[in-house]
Amino acid sequence: RFRTWFEAAALRDLPSISIKNALLLGLSPDRIESLARALHDHYDLLTADSSWPAPAPLPALPTAAQLAARIRGLSGYLEDCLDTSDRMYERMPELFMTAERLEEANSEGKALNALQLLETFPSTWGKKGNWRADSLYRLKSEIKECVEEAKAILASRRSEILNGLLKALRDFVLEYAAERRQRGVATFHDLLTWARDLLKDHPDVRARAQSRWSRIFIDEFQDTDPLQAEIAFYLAARSDLPFPAHWLDAELVPGKLFLVGDPKQSIYRFRRADIALYQKIQQRIEGSGGRIVTLWTNFRSTPAICTYVNDAFSKIFTDADVAAGMQAEHVDLVSGGDAPPPGRTLGVFALETADANVNV
Repeated sequence: RFRTWFEAAALRDLPSISIKNALLLGLSPDRIESLARALHDHYDLLTADSSWPAPAPLPALPTAAQLAARIRGLSGYLEDCLDTSDRMYERMPELFMTAERLEEANSEGKALNALQLLETFPSTWGKKGNWRADSLYRLKSEIKECVEEAKAILASRRSEILNGLLKALRDFVLEYAAERRQRGVATFHDLLTWARDLLKDHPDVRARAQSRWSRIFIDEFQDTDPLQAEIAFYLAARSDLPFPAHWLDAELVPGKLFLVGDPKQSIYRFRRADIALYQKIQQRIEGSGGRIVTLWTNFRSTPAICTYVNDAFSKIFTDADVAAGMQAEHVDLVSGGDAPPPGRTLGVFALETADANVNV
């Protein structure tokens, strides 16, 4: 599907310009396809207006002439080389050829091509003992400044070009998603997205779904991605209140949503199921009157192992990482054979419920 689009896009004005510019600055077709795949995997976050603003690019043409003159001025350093087999000395003709390309550039495209040659020139070669005094140091310093200036211009232009390319890929991905819907051919991600959209955009459908289930239990919640979590919130939200702009702000029916998860086992970040999302949802449920119950008893390990693990990971799981949403909060494990810590009780519990028809 991508190859078909890629070949057709080369004949259309805006996509063609974006693709040609991306290829000009070194982005291969395979890398462009990888960008398309990344957008495809998260297309539920895209809209027809999604954009990636970039700062205004730095002009290449006027700087190319300035850099050419500056590089020409470096020829004087060659007289200070005591050994013509020095690697920096041997590479200088290559740098002067780049200066010629910079001088000859009469368009932005040609200037950018020449700057790419300068961008990759090594500024670390050469041996100090092969040059008089600090000549090599000063030569390297001047070359490095020229290379950094070229890199800055190319980076700014690449950001601008990437923005245009992403817009073209955005349209490709959304058109492809619409085509699948029309054909009735769905990926797993489509099923989640379509279900979410149905509940979000149709209050009558959402109300019927909310009335259908009185309790929602989700296990392994640390592996739940935002789409799945959003669907759960639509189903557990109060139907007598308008649904807010963002699903995390929804008022939940007390006692309807029951989640079980261990953030230390969160391994599905590639599907956006990360610890930060887990923590936000936990805070939202707790803030709306829900209870957080921590299970700390380990029935698989001996007291010695639990003590070792507690000592090691209490130092690794820092408060700063927890606050940044990068790590789970440390909780000491208690071996099933240990006496419980003060204020805690080990055992099996019956959960109280006001509904006489529900047995727990």
